[in-house]
Amino acid sequence: MPVSLLQWVALQSASKELEEAGLFDEHMVNSNPNLLQLKEIFSSVAAPSHPLLSLLKYTSPQLEYFSSEEILSGMNKCTRQGYVQARVYHPLNAVVEYPQSGSVDGEAVAHIFRIDPSRDLEGFDPKKNIQFSLGANALQASTGAKNCSFSNDIHFEKSQFPTESLTDASREVFMKTLGFFCALQEGGCLFSSENSDAYEDSDPTAASQLYEILRDNRAGEKDPDQCNGRLLFHRDSYYRPFIQCEHRKKGHHDHLLLRNLQELDHSYLEALFNDDISTILKYEEAARDLGYGPLAPCHTVCSPREQKLLCPNWHRGSDGILKRGEILPAIDCPTRYEIYYPKPSKTPALVRGILEELLVTLGWILADATPRRLNLDSGFISGLRRILEWNSTREPTLSDLHPSLANYDHARRIIMECRKTLYPHGTGLEGVKQLYTEHSQGPPELAYVRAVESHEISREGSCTIVLCMLPAMSRLLMATRQISIDTSFKRVHKWQEFEIEAWFPSYNRSIVVSRAFITSQSATAHFLLFKRIFQVAEADTGKPFRIRHIHGDGLDSVTADGHRGQAVGFGRFCQELSKGMMGYCAYEQTKALHKLSAYDHLKRIYRYCFSHYIRHVGELKGHVDGEVLTAMMSLASADALPAHVYEKILFIIGNSGKKGIDWLKDKEAGEGWPMAAIYWGKSFMPLSVWKAAPSTSNGNEQAHRNINRDGIKLSILAGAMIGYNLDSRTMSMLEVGELLGIDANDQAATHFR
Repeated sequence: MPVSLLQWVALQSASKELEEAGLFDEHMVNSNPNLLQLKEIFSSVAAPSHPLLSLLKYTSPQLEYFSSEEILSGMNKCTRQGYVQARVYHPLNAVVEYPQSGSVDGEAVAHIFRIDPSRDLEGFDPKKNIQFSLGANALQASTGAKNCSFSNDIHFEKSQFPTESLTDASREVFMKTLGFFCALQEGGCLFSSENSDAYEDSDPTAASQLYEILRDNRAGEKDPDQCNGRLLFHRDSYYRPFIQCEHRKKGHHDHLLLRNLQELDHSYLEALFNDDISTILKYEEAARDLGYGPLAPCHTVCSPREQKLLCPNWHRGSDGILKRGEILPAIDCPTRYEIYYPKPSKTPALVRGILEELLVTLGWILADATPRRLNLDSGFISGLRRILEWNSTREPTLSDLHPSLANYDHARRIIMECRKTLYPHGTGLEGVKQLYTEHSQGPPELAYVRAVESHEISREGSCTIVLCMLPAMSRLLMATRQISIDTSFKRVHKWQEFEIEAWFPSYNRSIVVSRAFITSQSATAHFLLFKRIFQVAEADTGKPFRIRHIHGDGLDSVTADGHRGQAVGFGRFCQELSKGMMGYCAYEQTKALHKLSAYDHLKRIYRYCFSHYIRHVGELKGHVDGEVLTAMMSLASADALPAHVYEKILFIIGNSGKKGIDWLKDKEAGEGWPMAAIYWGKSFMPLSVWKAAPSTSNGNEQAHRNINRDGIKLSILAGAMIGYNLDSRTMSMLEVGELLGIDANDQAATHFR
């Protein structure tokens, strides 16, 4: 009796453990016959085949023709008026994509499929596996097709042709120019007028008079706030062509401007933009005579099951308007086939079921699965190898399961349908809210998504915060004395990922102690974020959050890249924390805590990342002199510079031109907190605290790099789940280190190395 897959996996696991224990070593098996016999038994058990594999490789048996006696007795009667000459019996769940037909015209074949009466026929209907279109005479007559509404010839009055003959290169240039023009007419100027003044004289159509915009049902509607200005073709004083929006002018430089047009036919493009029909026809009639272009008859034909509404080609109608043809059903198609095998574009229900079975085993990875990511996922490929009994040196792909899956759009639709079943709330904000509910109701130590909140911020709009941190991360956050903060902008689509990171010498590693996703970079949004982070940390630990310059102990410093929203948001959080407190600042005994502004708090806790500072100063190279750059770099000092030296530095920078003046104004803004974050002499932070703080936010950069390896431009649900697994692994490693003394690295962390 063959073993099941679960039993085979258990045997393999047991065999591996025995081998690791040394029981299957050569010396042991040679000295103990029972161990040798046991090893041979384990080796003899083959991996089980997928129960449906034989049906995937199913070959239809030969036709069984009815005998004369059977025909006389009426056994070949299939309907009230229909008769067949042969029959084929197929087993349960057999996949037959190309049923055999008769060998001569008029010879009918009955395909008889065994079905399971206990299962819903709708999901396992054998007809759904057939690649042919089913109709009155399904295998020999076309049951219909769809074609372009411009299938018939279009006639225009003859115009003068270009004298030169159009080669393949000319065709490429012609089609590229036409496609470029149509794309611009369709898309228009992408500038959003949401926050700008509307143009009363704008033409709402925005397109050329000889172009009609038609939208496919799958195409998104145009943004109502998008600029509706017309695109114009111009030439500059050097006769170089360019295209720009009619609203592009001084003060409105965000509107469209395109200059690199060397690959296009400028004369034809200019005629298209200027609606010069005589010049347009000169080019298009020449193209028509060579079999292409908008005047040539269209040969686009689609299968009845394709859901296209518009032809992929552009056509010019008898009214001179350029537009895409509509895909319409062909009437009374006369086509007949003796042998016709359509492409296997339909995925049989059985194959689809196997694929969905593999997809479900992915778990949360399905939230952002794509055909490409599936081909790179080792777990999915391992399952595919098992199902296909794959022995080739190359890895199997989706198309090896069925040719229809080579179409990535088709495979993506199947993945999306399976995803909707597994994630009925979607993979966006609603999906994360559902995850938050699940984590709130589960074991407290495993809770990760701790808050999903939306806030309306005055004069800024809405802001959404998704806070992710395990209780173990909260304990680390409350225990650390120096943190660094940073934001990543590319891991989750339309969200920014905020991380708090700290170095823990006892673990010899940098650890992310809080992770959040946010949709705004304003100071108010970060104030709300910090407030929520430390509320959760306090609830997890049962301890109040403390800051050294406010409470006398607690958090010493925050290192960041100078992001104003983050910095001022944290300053406002400190201000909120000290509001109503009696007493004075631990660093400046004459300053009452409740009177400290957000900027005052930053002067006592905030440090500018030195790596970012070097980079930002380096960006001024070429705009200011080398002496000015040296002066700027000299400000990044942990020493209190003599007053005359400091004044000299400011004088050099302040007299270096506009770039230098703007740079200095930026550092002296906000009551000078940016300068205090760079230069210790302007900070109220004790020198020992300043020097003990991390000088860079490189720990955050490394954390971004680590998690970005698992994917970028993800959905918010996938981003949260990937973070959950990464942070859970980290906390698990720390727990092993605490309980069993197993460090993450061989080398212990010391000040020497």
